[in-house]
Amino acid sequence: MSPPIPISSSYASTFSYSAHVFPSVFARSNFTRINLHPPVLCQFESKVILLLRYSNILQIRFTSSHNSCRLRPCSYDNLARTVRISLFLQYTEKPLTRRCAPFLESSLLSGNGVVASDEWKTVPDIWRSSAEKYGDKIALVDPYHDPPSTMTYKQLEDAILDFAEGLRVIGVRPSEKLALFADNSCRWLVADQGMMACGAINVVRGSRSSTEELLQIYNHSESVALAVDNPEMCNRMAKLFSLNNSMRFIILLWGEKSGLVSEGEKEVPVYTFMELIHLGQESRRVLFDSLDNRKQYMYEAIKSDDIATLVYTSGTTGNPKGVMLTHQNLLHQIRNLGDIVPAEVGDRFLSMLPSWHAYERASEYFIFSCGVEQVYTTMRKLKDDLRRYQPHYLISVPLVYETLYSGIQKQISTSSLVRKLVALTFLRASMRYMECRRIYEGKCLTKDRKPPSYLQSMLDWLWARIIATILFPVHLLAKKLVYSKIHSAIGISKEFQLKVHSLHFNLTKGLNEKLGEIHMVPLNLECDQYDLMQPNIACIINTEFLGRCLYKPSTASLLKVYNCVLILPLQKSNARPAVCGRWMDVAMYGPLWLGGSFLLWRRATAWVVLEEPRSGQWDLLSFCTFLPLANNTDAGISGGGSLSSHVDRFFEAIGVTVQNGYGLTETSPVIAARRLSCNVIGSVGHPIKHTEFKIVDSETDEVLPPGTKGILKVRGPQLMKGYYKNPSATNQVLDRDGWLNTGDIGWIVPHHSTGRSRNSSGVIVVDGRAKDTIVLSTEGENVEPGEIEEAAMRSSLIHQIVVIGQDKRRLGAVIVPNIEEVLKAARESSIIDPNSSDVGQENVTSLICKELRTWTSEFPFQIGPVLLVNDPFTIDNGLMTPTMKIRRDKVAVQYSDQIENLYK
Repeated sequence: MSPPIPISSSYASTFSYSAHVFPSVFARSNFTRINLHPPVLCQFESKVILLLRYSNILQIRFTSSHNSCRLRPCSYDNLARTVRISLFLQYTEKPLTRRCAPFLESSLLSGNGVVASDEWKTVPDIWRSSAEKYGDKIALVDPYHDPPSTMTYKQLEDAILDFAEGLRVIGVRPSEKLALFADNSCRWLVADQGMMACGAINVVRGSRSSTEELLQIYNHSESVALAVDNPEMCNRMAKLFSLNNSMRFIILLWGEKSGLVSEGEKEVPVYTFMELIHLGQESRRVLFDSLDNRKQYMYEAIKSDDIATLVYTSGTTGNPKGVMLTHQNLLHQIRNLGDIVPAEVGDRFLSMLPSWHAYERASEYFIFSCGVEQVYTTMRKLKDDLRRYQPHYLISVPLVYETLYSGIQKQISTSSLVRKLVALTFLRASMRYMECRRIYEGKCLTKDRKPPSYLQSMLDWLWARIIATILFPVHLLAKKLVYSKIHSAIGISKEFQLKVHSLHFNLTKGLNEKLGEIHMVPLNLECDQYDLMQPNIACIINTEFLGRCLYKPSTASLLKVYNCVLILPLQKSNARPAVCGRWMDVAMYGPLWLGGSFLLWRRATAWVVLEEPRSGQWDLLSFCTFLPLANNTDAGISGGGSLSSHVDRFFEAIGVTVQNGYGLTETSPVIAARRLSCNVIGSVGHPIKHTEFKIVDSETDEVLPPGTKGILKVRGPQLMKGYYKNPSATNQVLDRDGWLNTGDIGWIVPHHSTGRSRNSSGVIVVDGRAKDTIVLSTEGENVEPGEIEEAAMRSSLIHQIVVIGQDKRRLGAVIVPNIEEVLKAARESSIIDPNSSDVGQENVTSLICKELRTWTSEFPFQIGPVLLVNDPFTIDNGLMTPTMKIRRDKVAVQYSDQIENLYK
């Protein structure tokens, strides 16, 4: 029985191409029939993914009136076989929802090539398989606790099982809630997974939250016990357990009981982390003879649809709500994040986001399923740890990257006049060059549903190509003179480009021994690593490929055929390619993309793949943002907020590929992310596997066509079970068909076969929060503050800003100025003496207003009155969430009197 061929499309199309290919090691002598899967993929661009296993010349034809096809075998004279394929793609009646690509062969294979076992029914199951596969490899490094800890995968699994059994011994029952109010450490992870392994539901939050907020979460979640970092944290929360009758015991992850201060009449049992581990070890030793029996017993009571954790949202508006995430929700992320971050065994991951945050947790579970080493760090130690541990991946929030951008800009502004002019000139030229590249590569955004004519598209392409060709030498010179210094400052080596473009692929040293399945796809096909090739199977294709396929609903035209060499794999650990025995600098050859693969404009008569120890510095890119930050950094991954477009474009110009992404706590959390093969600046990319989305009208809930802005709704296996004890809030965001209202405003790029957006169809663009929309009192105009704030933040004089004006006649702003930059600007403008440090409130306001006019002049609604405040918005004063997002409602409440006076 031959394997099925999945086909998916939205527009009727016909096209053909031919290729000489190497024989497959899985070749079969005869094919008689291949069944087709129904269309399920993108409804915005005609796409086909073929997995061909053959031993003869095949004549294949697909028609809309059949759900199967016949193949006629023919003879051949040599190893090179010709395959001619004609495809007729059936029109799909649902062009407004997108479903991600299914797995080609097995739903048990994850995007990064790691086998997602059938036995993964719950999150703790990953430790069983990881311990078996990576037993003695290092899993965790926790250098800043006393004592410092290093754990292998086997030790980590044993600790989790011991902790879970310890909880059983002291009376924890399945489905009971246990509060885990602590920060990043190896013991946090053991406690988190131990709670899940014994069937309990953990309620997580960081220790930096206010006592009142933690008390509210504890009471609302009906927790029966509490785990905290140390005795100091326990003493701070003494009021919580002295007044709460449901408190059965307390667990100290670090420290000893001697540091506790007794308060109140109620005595609550306290267990240290090591006491609980010893209880579990002894119980396991007595009750069971073998670890396998212990494991079978541990997980038998847990089901995939059981609640695994309660995560209370930190949202920028309203009170926190308890998001119920099931084991199935989290397993969806573990199985599919490999499409975004192709982590491999032995990679190193630097953890700095709060471990309790949904984004960090999903990422940690995923990387542990891949055999990656995780190192805990802090903001204070981040710079040193980047050099010390040279991580392959760093997960962070956009604020870190924006801070990095601001630091680079500040360094440029403080340089000498000549260096400053040179750097800014090069930056402008490079940004223009990259803009032209996006145009001729068809990776721009557009809301226009009517595609441009072929003539207009060709002229647009030609003009962009000419400008890019003129600017290319300037861009190369800028890379050598300016960007190399920036790269060095943030840890990017000259091998960066080679590493970036090989991120999605794997290298095998015996290519002739590992000839594998070949996927033939058109150049404008957007697909990911798994769609192109079987992971870990290398193959060479020295052939003719379709250069560009321009088509309307029923026609196709072949513009050009390129002769080229397709380089599929480059191992990011210790190998480089050699063509005809000569080392290649990939960046010199002007790479093209073939469905995400790397093309070089070069013919090769011989291939040599050499393996050697890693030399020099290796770096790379990024959930839902890939960005190199250290000598060995493959990916810095950003989530928990949107990345500003000017930061995005800046890093693109200096040669750092940024992949932004999107998600919510309610979606476990990842919904979408940009891929290397379709990295459209300004978007959040396509959704991850098995995720659907649509844009609807906020009032009528009607589905809107592509290019129209509306409310973004999603559906998929990662959606939460609901808000705990809050059915009304659940019903507000989840409808009866399973669609989640994200509360975000967005739109979908329409399908175009021509023009600037021909390779951007179906990507999602998020424009802000619907709840953030400001309605002015003058005729009820709606204003999205996010875009204005992003533009204003380009000014070095502004540290933080919140646009206000709800029910007012005009917009205003609450601004935290950058005092250092304000002083500098005041001296340059001769407002104050060079030696003076007192600018004066009126002068500061004048300078800020001037900056606002400069940077926000493009918007129809301008900022009027400005309130300057000295205290920054921080987590400690409650004006920022733990993921560094400003709480608009809290800012409005704290400065309500000043805001009212501002509008008088």
